[in-house]
Amino acid sequence: MIPKASIEQLYIIIVNLIENVGKLTSMINVCEHILRTLHLVILFLDDEQINGLPILLATSVSLFPPAVHSNVIELLCSVVIPLVYTKSSQDSYALDSIPSMLTTVFQHVESPGTSNTFIF
Repeated sequence: MIPKASIEQLYIIIVNLIENVGKLTSMINVCEHILRTLHLVILFLDDEQINGLPILLATSVSLFPPAVHSNVIELLCSVVIPLVYTKSSQDSYALDSIPSMLTTVFQHVESPGTSNTFIF
């Protein structure tokens, strides 16, 4: 069993990487690995962290290069939002943040095909 403190520290590191990804040299590879790691960590996060994931991923669209946008949106639509809907009550920050997520994604995604994926 993985200690809860280790998962929380890993999550904080992932958030910091997302916020500072523009400073890295091989951004596309780093972004893809961040998304894969986040996908694996999701199951071990507490409810508060899970509720923050949708807005974190939507915001990462503005920080990540366009080549990774479809991966972000796929993770958001196929894993994170369904998880938030099944784990959250009606009064959830994550559910309330959906309009701002849509706005952020539509502002920063250049490819119409990628933003169409977000419409579910």
